[in-house]
Amino acid sequence: MFRGVTVAVVVVVASIAGVGIASANERPLATAGLDQEVTEGSVVYLDGGGSLDPDGSIQEYNWTIQAPNGTTVQPDCPSCGRTQFLTRQGGTYNVTLTVTDDDGATRSDRLYVTATEAEHPTVTVSGPTTVENGTGATFDASATAGSTELATLVWTTN
Repeated sequence: MFRGVTVAVVVVVASIAGVGIASANERPLATAGLDQEVTEGSVVYLDGGGSLDPDGSIQEYNWTIQAPNGTTVQPDCPSCGRTQFLTRQGGTYNVTLTVTDDDGATRSDRLYVTATEAEHPTVTVSGPTTVENGTGATFDASATAGSTELATLVWTTN
């Protein structure tokens, strides 16, 4: 039906050696860790080691901690992947980890540390309120440990 008509198909494949397509830097992924519940006066261990940069490496860590009263708490090493701090009061601490990758991009993650007030040991003493010199008296003491184990109870007289 199409006599005398020539159809030509040309396929062109081009390859440019040494030329790559530039891609945008991917921001790092910050991982501050899981929320924690501790007793007031406890050391809290922080680990940002799960942070990563999909197209490079983490160059900087920066920990910031806000105490329940709004003040800033300084961890032992604010620029380390792993660090620790002491809870000095009850309440919720806001802990933020910011990581910076080798291209200068940053990302942050937050965790919360809830410190409950410690129940302190108590001691009650019962016995006479006055004792005459040279006579004996009996006293009874009752001690409770509170929220921790009672290790020692020392009885002294004056």
